[in-house]
Amino acid sequence: MGEKDYFIDLKGIKTCRIRVYVKTEKGVVVDLVIQLEQWHRAQWVPAIRYDCAHGQLHIDILHQDGSKEKRFLGENNLNQAATKAIDDLKKNWTTYLRRTGYGKEEE
Repeated sequence: MGEKDYFIDLKGIKTCRIRVYVKTEKGVVVDLVIQLEQWHRAQWVPAIRYDCAHGQLHIDILHQDGSKEKRFLGENNLNQAATKAIDDLKKNWTTYLRRTGYGKEEE
């Protein structure tokens, strides 16, 4: 069993990053948490999170006002899902931050 936990910086943006955690068994992803984090009020807070809690891959949209949305994705191949989630957050991070209310960068 292996575990990886790391961050992906977003092209020089200091107030936003992607956190990646994957757990594998024999090269197959068995658990993951991939989230877009925003620096907000002097701490890193999750805005978008892909994970397998509740026994099924889903995306949580975590709004600045404390409200949440959950969408189950129906993806069974977590190796592919991890790649898709990272690509999605890299491509759409600005849209996600606007949607959640974290769209304004803070120092």
